[in-house]
Amino acid sequence: MKGGKRPLGYTIVEVMIVLAISGVMFAIAASFISGKQAKTEFTEGTNDFTSQVQGVISQVIDGQFSDVALTCTAGAALSFNTGAAQGGQAAPCVFVGKFLHFSESNNPSNYEIFSLAGSRNVTSLTGPPPITPVALPYAQTADADLTSQEVIPQGLSINNNEANPIQVVDSNGVTRNTFGFGFVQSLGSSNGNGGFNNGGQTVGLVYSSGLGSNNLNETGAAGAITGTLLPATSASICLTDGTRYAQVLVGTNGNQLSATLKVVATC
Repeated sequence: MKGGKRPLGYTIVEVMIVLAISGVMFAIAASFISGKQAKTEFTEGTNDFTSQVQGVISQVIDGQFSDVALTCTAGAALSFNTGAAQGGQAAPCVFVGKFLHFSESNNPSNYEIFSLAGSRNVTSLTGPPPITPVALPYAQTADADLTSQEVIPQGLSINNNEANPIQVVDSNGVTRNTFGFGFVQSLGSSNGNGGFNNGGQTVGLVYSSGLGSNNLNETGAAGAITGTLLPATSASICLTDGTRYAQVLVGTNGNQLSATLKVVATC
């Protein structure tokens, strides 16, 4: 009789079982690594964006605007062209702040930063002529457009699936839905000669009631911002990667000049 020796090697069934188990383990490991990478990218993106917002605030506080040579005409509205004036003023106009417009042309990952200017005889946000973005219509001189086009880092976007991805709280404590907000320097008190009296300037948070739509392009947003900007006490932006959510908060704890990050379950 022949001995009942076990054949050398593995059967096809045993190989298939090992491959199946290995495949499951690989899928679990890949999913874990992918999830960890996505979480890292989300954290980096939200931190980078919060820093960008804080950077805009710092620029306004420090009076960092543009070295593009501009001249300005002040009438019922402000108009700009390239010219000899440089730095923080283009008499009879003065740069006063910056404004962030989100979901530019209905792209929730895009936003733009307008430089704002006002007449040098304006002493408040309600004084004529109104504060205006330094952004010319496309038919005019393109190099006088100081608008900066930006993208939210790491493929993140504002949460357009929510009806209120961006909100501000106005000076009366009422929550307003909007697609933008900005920071402006107080213009101080006029000395009657196109200049300002001595005294400290403050920076405040503002919004526009005309930015209720998420599909405005640069020209449409500039038109909505032009006019009287309204004071606000705080603002919040909901960011998402499609799975995770975070809020960038401006004006928390009564400080309009700080941007902080808060990870939330949803927003």
